[in-house]
Amino acid sequence: IAAQSPLSAPPPPSGGASTVAAVWDGLKRKYSVPIMVIGAINLGVFALWRVAPAQFMTRHFTCSVASLVRYKNFHTLVTSAFSHQGTVHFAFNMMALSSVGSILVDMM
Repeated sequence: IAAQSPLSAPPPPSGGASTVAAVWDGLKRKYSVPIMVIGAINLGVFALWRVAPAQFMTRHFTCSVASLVRYKNFHTLVTSAFSHQGTVHFAFNMMALSSVGSILVDMM
């Protein structure tokens, strides 16, 4: 039996849970955990904009002088970074995150 090279990847498993595990392993090799977490948060907030009440999302996921001064919603300085105008905006931001994010994580 020939020894497997440490650089060669094992063949992908077939079927249900093992396929999910293979996809997860592939993502972990390509992207770092911080990038995947930021992407998951982006996806979650993007989905929330489609299902949550607009008043709640506007109050907690958009930043304005009124929300900072009047309502003291300082958390919107961070949460607004995860809001996207539409599908195209979301898609391009995710592409930018996947291409530039790993470089930024390596620099830290």
